[in-house]
Amino acid sequence: MSPLRRAFCDMFRVLEASRALLYSEPTIFSDESSWHRFQLQSRQHSITGKNDGWRPLQEISTLMIETSSFGIRARNIIARIPEGERDTSADLTLLAEEGQRIQQSIYNWHTRAVFQHHQRHHSPNNNSNNLKQEYLVALLNYHALLISLGGIWNTADYNVPSSSSSSSSSSSSSTTTTTKWDNALYPVLLLPQTELTRHVAAMIDLSEQILLLPDHHHAGGGGTPGILLFFPLTAAGIRAHNSPDQKARILALVDRVFASGFVVARQVRRNLLQCWGRGESLGEATTGEVL
Repeated sequence: MSPLRRAFCDMFRVLEASRALLYSEPTIFSDESSWHRFQLQSRQHSITGKNDGWRPLQEISTLMIETSSFGIRARNIIARIPEGERDTSADLTLLAEEGQRIQQSIYNWHTRAVFQHHQRHHSPNNNSNNLKQEYLVALLNYHALLISLGGIWNTADYNVPSSSSSSSSSSSSSTTTTTKWDNALYPVLLLPQTELTRHVAAMIDLSEQILLLPDHHHAGGGGTPGILLFFPLTAAGIRAHNSPDQKARILALVDRVFASGFVVARQVRRNLLQCWGRGESLGEATTGEVL
């Protein structure tokens, strides 16, 4: 596969996964789809050395698609279980355990990605500019995914006993908690406010770095298209409602993307202002779902 085609495919996967996460809709990447077959073929090429190896955007987009599908399935399962049966529902216990597994996969990806980036950054045979671009965008979506996964439970008005939370595997974040949370379906390693604040700060910093990369300001340029920032900036924005400084920086980033030619940034800006004004999640402001 040519580098240009590979870059286009990885970018498309991230955009499609971002759309699905933002609006709680299915992706086109079903098991029966030609895109899924193409993904398997691409992965096999990577194993056999027929492309240039590590693909952080492909890896993180796979986790994004998995998280999106999980969120849709979780809401459907919750909706069909009578409220009086939710405290003892085996389906909800299994659902929560799956959520824990997905979150651990996200943490594991981050550990591997940091190691891979360190190795390849110091390799004389690596295109450091392209690697930096892919890595920064993937890392940005890593932070957004952790927030998004927690958001699946954030407004669920159910309390399920944390009978199996003590046996859950530990994550790479020492400040996550598995204790019962008053406004959660199940304690799926929910991030405390200090962790959420740290992730939001990291996403703002990474977005600013990405917009400084060469050619980012051209909608058709060879750098990172600003549209790739919409999902992470939205995820950061709905958790920054109590920080005027963070909100101002997020809006400034959205405005910079708008100035680069992506007019849809205006709708992202309106959505964020609406969320902050009503104290609600993006999904409640737009589609009735939770990010």
